[in-house]
Amino acid sequence: MSTTLWDLAEGDSAVLRGFAEDLAPSWLLRLEELGFQPGEHVVCVTKPRFGAPRTFRVNNTFFSVDDQIARRMFAQRG
Repeated sequence: MSTTLWDLAEGDSAVLRGFAEDLAPSWLLRLEELGFQPGEHVVCVTKPRFGAPRTFRVNNTFFSVDDQIARRMFAQRG
C-alpha cells in the first residue's frame, strides 16, 4: 500500500518509492544528498503532536522533516 512519510505512525517502517512532481528541485536534490533515495528503508522515529516536524531514520541517521516535505515523499509500508 502506498502512502506518504507523513502518514507513518511512530515506529512504522517503509520503503521510499519516490517524490511528488511538485517538490522543488532544490528540495529533491537536498533530500537525495541526505540519503532519501528511492528503495531506502525509512523509519518514523517520533511523531510529535500538533503538526510538529517528525523524525525519520534513514541509513542510521536521523532527520527532522516537516509536513510540507514529508507529504511529498511516497513510500510503501513494510
